[in-house]
Amino acid sequence: MWGWHDGPHGWAWFWMAFMMALVWIPLILGGIWFALTAGRGGLRPAARDEPRHADVDARELARRAYARGEVDRDRFLQLMRDLEESERPRPAH
Repeated sequence: MWGWHDGPHGWAWFWMAFMMALVWIPLILGGIWFALTAGRGGLRPAARDEPRHADVDARELARRAYARGEVDRDRFLQLMRDLEESERPRPAH
């Protein structure tokens, strides 16, 4: 009667520990992975490769948008003209 709870040859504890490890180890590793990637801003390699917007001037942002096809040629040229005008010193009145 005392050996009834241990299963055959008393190895039930080993299988139970093994099955618990199969459940808990992936859950813990997944939680660590999620915490690390969420802290970095996710898994967007393109966003990590480009410098931050604060480090890039407006002309470079316009060039990138044009290269990605987000703006057409006319809009790009207008943006460049506008930026050129805004960089010129204004006459003092």
